[in-house]
Amino acid sequence: MVTGNKGIFLNATQKISIVEVEQSTPEKYILSINLRIDGLSFLIQNHKHEIVHMEYFEWLNVIDWGKTIVNTTSLIKNHDLLSLTFPKVKVFIQSPDNFLLPHNLYNEKGVVEIYNQYLGISTHEVFNSKYNDSSFLIFGVHQDLVQTLNTKWNCSWDHCSKFYLSQSFSSASNGQELFLKFHQNYFEIIAFNSKVLEAHNYFNYSSADEFIFNLLSFTKQIGMDVSSLKIHLSGKIIKTSNLFELVNKYYPNVLFEEDENQTEYASFTPLINAANYENS
Repeated sequence: MVTGNKGIFLNATQKISIVEVEQSTPEKYILSINLRIDGLSFLIQNHKHEIVHMEYFEWLNVIDWGKTIVNTTSLIKNHDLLSLTFPKVKVFIQSPDNFLLPHNLYNEKGVVEIYNQYLGISTHEVFNSKYNDSSFLIFGVHQDLVQTLNTKWNCSWDHCSKFYLSQSFSSASNGQELFLKFHQNYFEIIAFNSKVLEAHNYFNYSSADEFIFNLLSFTKQIGMDVSSLKIHLSGKIIKTSNLFELVNKYYPNVLFEEDENQTEYASFTPLINAANYENS
């Protein structure tokens, strides 16, 4: 058990230990972290990139990054493994604070200004990650969170959306398709037309009605035919939910991906995919 500020108890909701980590020799390992507004997960790999240990944390009733920073800072300080000095640490942020920027508009010196103008957030450290030969994924992370992790380790930063975009592109076929990934109170949506990326966006929602309104409006805005397009659902959604029923009501071709509660490793899937992508 790890005790956070103001008496917050930070327990791993899931822990998988395959091989015991030798804490006296952290230089033998690679640490990868997935940061979310509602929690954190991490995995440790050996020099062969084999996973030896994983833990998943979920903050209860946390909806702002301020509390997330407090919890993350406390966890890193007090956790017996996260307190180690790993020489190589990969951080993958999961948030809607990002956008794709065409290669011809990319200017490294002007990225921060574009980010601040586009998202209206001036308290973020701005990063960029090459998505493909034609575009960069521009994303931001709260400055206090970046400072906390960069002070502890020499971190590399990337965004989970880059890997979801790549995964969706690989799965797309020669037709109109939408890929939806559900997160805590928002969903990410990617539109392809014959494997050509048409749009990538995020929508917050507080009810099932608001969700389906956003989805139908987005579909209409990009000019896709509801009757013929395929729609892929994944993330924090189950088949018995109102969200799933509404999608099936308005969209005849729905493909339900394996949800995040069906396998032992499912909670770690976004982080495992990101770490494996980086290792490839």
